[in-house]
Amino acid sequence: MGSGHAGLGNYIKIFQGEVLKEDVQKIDQIRAKFDDLIMAIDGVESISIGLTEQGKTCLMLGASVPVEKIRDKLPKEIFKIPVKIIYIGKVKAQ
Repeated sequence: MGSGHAGLGNYIKIFQGEVLKEDVQKIDQIRAKFDDLIMAIDGVESISIGLTEQGKTCLMLGASVPVEKIRDKLPKEIFKIPVKIIYIGKVKAQ
């Protein structure tokens, strides 16, 4: 039957939580459709997969401006996936 790790391939570890493969696929689909629109919003510097404070998989946006300045320009969730915005500052090419 194998090594006893059946089903572990369905999870990906991120930080201290576990993200379901289905959530990652859903976020990949969201990103394929909306990355250009999201990145066009002034102050959005990055898009990635992350976790909410409650440990739920989310679409994490890095902002170069204080979060409260762009929160109203973005939905709180997209297709039932939470959108979390974190302040990362201005990204500079090296």
